[in-house]
Amino acid sequence: MNHTFMDPAQPTNYELVVVNNPDDWNAYHRIRREELFEARGRHGIYNPHHPDEGLLNNFPLLLKCNGAAVATVRLDVQENGVTIVRLVAVTRSEQSKGHGRVLGKHIEDFVRKKGIKKLVVNAAPDAVGYYERLGFSREIWDRAELKGMLVDVVQMAKRL
Repeated sequence: MNHTFMDPAQPTNYELVVVNNPDDWNAYHRIRREELFEARGRHGIYNPHHPDEGLLNNFPLLLKCNGAAVATVRLDVQENGVTIVRLVAVTRSEQSKGHGRVLGKHIEDFVRKKGIKKLVVNAAPDAVGYYERLGFSREIWDRAELKGMLVDVVQMAKRL
């Protein structure tokens, strides 16, 4: 899934890849650990070996820009035609450059090919605006998710 966005000064090539080689796994875990855990003061608790990473319908994905890893997401495809968007992160040096918007488009392209009609997310309070700009709205989709580290998240959904 390649999309090319052309800027007259700098051609930019984006690619969303399923993480499946050691270099991509290292980049995927580094970005998530640094941006979603350490940047929020959660040191030493990120688990790169979490069993959810290897479940059959869970897709760890890495967004690359001109070949460099810039963002991550894991998509958990449910049997009911819904996909849970998990752990979206853009590497700090690449934030506010439009990569999150591009990632959102790639996520939609990826799930549409699987026949998915609805995306849901547990948004960190500081990410609600990002998801609203992508067309998500507040919707409680699974109260059971709202526990532990997720107790303060805002559940949101988007119909495709």
